[in-house]
Amino acid sequence: MSVVFVGAGAATTQRTTADGVFTVAQAKRGAAVFDESCVSCHPRQSNGTIGTLSGPVFAARWREHTLDQLFERVSLTMPENAPASLSPQAAADVIAYLLQINGAPAGRAELSATAERLADIRINWTVSGSDII
Repeated sequence: MSVVFVGAGAATTQRTTADGVFTVAQAKRGAAVFDESCVSCHPRQSNGTIGTLSGPVFAARWREHTLDQLFERVSLTMPENAPASLSPQAAADVIAYLLQINGAPAGRAELSATAERLADIRINWTVSGSDII
């Protein structure tokens, strides 16, 4: 789903996380980084969720944001015991994993590891059959 903005100038299109902005391989790498660097503070629940990083809580927290904001949060403040220790690629891979576990579809191109390139991707979730935009 793309959102079209029309203003005084030409219309611009903003991609969303529903547009397949990461690859399956990238999400798989992100899961490995998550297991190594994140799971001690964000353990998986018995139902497969990851507390506040999945489902409606995560969707509500990030629904008004773009991926550059999530990228900066992960890359500058995580993991909590060693902030800013993830490489930009590792941070992008973790975000791909988080998108995947939250139901975003994979695509053909990897998620960028630079905040500037993520600024035009709006976070969009579907939870329990209803869109949260």
